[in-house]
Amino acid sequence: MSFALYLTHFPILVTAVCALFLTLAGSLPYGAAASLSTVTGLALCFAVAALFERHIDRPSMALARMIGPRREPAA
Repeated sequence: MSFALYLTHFPILVTAVCALFLTLAGSLPYGAAASLSTVTGLALCFAVAALFERHIDRPSMALARMIGPRREPAA
């Protein structure tokens, strides 16, 4: 899951978490808005990474094994 998290965390943090913080900052104190945005962003990052791994990464690795070159063992 580390590769999926690596690929998905930046777009989520830059878009969804920033938008959530800006929305919350108008109605909550700064610390509360930052904390809630951070916790929500981390949960969202892990959820999206899990979905990415299950539906994109694993099937693509299986496909690569099926169509990849067959190597004979060295003699």
